[in-house]
Amino acid sequence: MDRRIKAAIQIMLDNKTSQIQISELAQSVNLSSRHFTKLFQEETCLKPKQCDLCWRLQEAKNLLDHTFLKVNEVASAVGFRHASSFTRAFTKFYGHVPSVSREDRNLKITLPAKRKRSRLSN
Repeated sequence: MDRRIKAAIQIMLDNKTSQIQISELAQSVNLSSRHFTKLFQEETCLKPKQCDLCWRLQEAKNLLDHTFLKVNEVASAVGFRHASSFTRAFTKFYGHVPSVSREDRNLKITLPAKRKRSRLSN
């Protein structure tokens, strides 16, 4: 993989909590926006914006699954200005609204079944 694209991917991964402008990313690896986008797509089969959105939504799902942050707090934490935009993107990517991920997680948190006392332990 081209070293400039590797560097750009690392920058994207390091900044999953904010939306990165393609022009800034291209400039950071000394390419024009147009050339950067073309090269990125050739190397990864994705456009830079698609890749960035994918990683931010994966981070959002992780936050929903492992924290008690509200949906709007998760949206803000992964760089969305509006919870409605986040919900739309999340739903398109995962096929369900963010609150369903939270509900699924809550269903998995159950208390262990009570053990029957063994006759031998008396």
